[in-house]
Parts: sequence; structure tokens; C-alpha cells
Amino acid sequence: MNMKIFSNISERLSKTRNNIINRIKETVSGKAALDNSILERLEEILISADIGYSLTDKIIENVRIEMLNIRDRTNEEIIFDVVKKELKKIFTNNFPADQSNINHNSLHLVLVLGVNGVGKTTTVGKLAYNFRQRGKKVLIAASDTFRAAAGEQLDTWSTRADADIYLSDDSNDPSSVTFEAIERALNENYDVLFVDTAGRLHNKKYLMDELAKLNRIIQKKLNSDNFETLLVLDGTSGQNAVFQVEEFSKVAKISGLVITKLDGTSKGGIVFQISEKFKIPVKYIGIGEGLEDLRPFDKDEFISAIVSNE
Repeated sequence: MNMKIFSNISERLSKTRNNIINRIKETVSGKAALDNSILERLEEILISADIGYSLTDKIIENVRIEMLNIRDRTNEEIIFDVVKKELKKIFTNNFPADQSNINHNSLHLVLVLGVNGVGKTTTVGKLAYNFRQRGKKVLIAASDTFRAAAGEQLDTWSTRADADIYLSDDSNDPSSVTFEAIERALNENYDVLFVDTAGRLHNKKYLMDELAKLNRIIQKKLNSDNFETLLVLDGTSGQNAVFQVEEFSKVAKISGLVITKLDGTSKGGIVFQISEKFKIPVKYIGIGEGLEDLRPFDKDEFISAIVSNE
């Protein structure tokens, strides 16, 4: 683990860590034994961090078991070890930190979904920067034709990321823009094409129809191995993020999640709740506003940053 990067992530996730670690320490400090009142308080702490009821129940039950089996350890050691162990189990079948396998000989397309306000367009720009730093030739398709400022905002991000952008002057149809962007990307030998989409969820039928059309166009042009769909979620939105995964999963095959704004919340446990419930890999996390603050998700690094008893 790169300690400089870890230190940076740990600092950015300090609100969630403090919400969990400091409150647990306060709860068990000076207590001779882990009784039911402490376990009830532990349950409240974990749920308040949005870790979720199901996972919290597992942690509490395993703390009880450890209390009975191990006599020579402190209360804090038992609790923190059980919490870490249970959180790691969630990601057993998750992808490793650098999950985007780019075929050097063909175009890789990333369709980016999300509701308004989650940082979707910003995420596209940061992803583009990430791949440009790896030497990839990147094109961004401005397929959000509904929000007036979307194209201008994306153009600004493409400049910052040193990536190219496809803006259509003739079409307000997202599918047409995407088709034309794919044609350009194939003809000009781009490595990666990011497709920014309109952030809507209130009209699910329209969203379903639009995504179905986009998928048909993409599948006609590209092999399924060269196409992935990322859903961007706001880490500060709590249970709304859970709802958004449920709704988008009804209309699209989500291959990965991007969870943003984790530096601004004490409820970063939502990452664990969503991963356990939906079994969709978290691919990136956002921990700041800078270009380099969208990081590939590393489960060990993330858990250590959240549950560090130091």
C-alpha cells in the first residue's frame, strides 16, 4: 500500500472514521465488559454511519461470539477486528482496485449514468483525466442534450483532462450523438469513449426507452466485452443512493459504481451497505474536487481508512 496515498484517503474519509471509531472508543472506554447496553450503542453507531441493518446485525452477532470465545483481549480490539473482518467479507467477490481492463486493439466505451446533482459530468471529466494519465487516447461524448449547460461544463472538463470531446451541433437526440461519437472514436482510433448522459430518474419510462435505444446502438457497434455501464452515486445522499441503484438496475445492466463526495460525509458506510445489497462492484470513489481525487476503489485501503484504531 502506498502510504502517502493511504494517508491522503484516510484524511479525506476522516468524517466517517470519526463517526465510527471515536464514538466506539467513547462507548467502551473504562468498561470492564461488553454488555448488552454497549452492544446496543454499537448498533446505533454503525447504523448512523449508513452501514445498514443487515450488516450491522452480523457485526453485533459476531462481537457476541468473540466475547464468549476470547477472554484476553480488550473490548476495543474485539470490536474493531470483528468490524474489519465483516466489512472485508462484502468485497470477497469484488474486482481489484484497477478494474478497467482496456483492450489495446479496440475501443472501450463507458456509459455513465446518474441523477442530477451526483457529480456525474464531473466524474466523466475525472475518469477521462485518469485514463489520459495512463497514456490512453480519450474521447468524451456530450450525450446529455437536455440540460442546457451540460455541454459547456463537459467541454471545460475535457480541456482540464486533456481529452477530446464530441459535441453535436445538429442533434438533440442522445442516441444520435452517441452513434456519431462512436463513429468518430472508431475512425480515429480512440482507446476509450466516455458517454455522459442526462441525469433523470423521475420519468422512468422515458429513461428506460432512452437507455434501451442507447444500448442497441452501442451493441451494434461494439462487442459486449468493450462496453460497461457505470452508475454515479452521491455518497452524502444516504438511503437515496440505495433507491437510485434499485431504480437504475431496472432499466440498465450496471457493471460498476462510482461513489462521490465521500470526503463530505460522516455516513461513508453507505459504500458497504450498497455493496452487500446489490453485489455490484464499486469501481471508483470521489474524495475531493481535484482532478486526481477520483480514486480506483481498493477495499483494503478503504476499510483501513474507515476503521483504523490508531
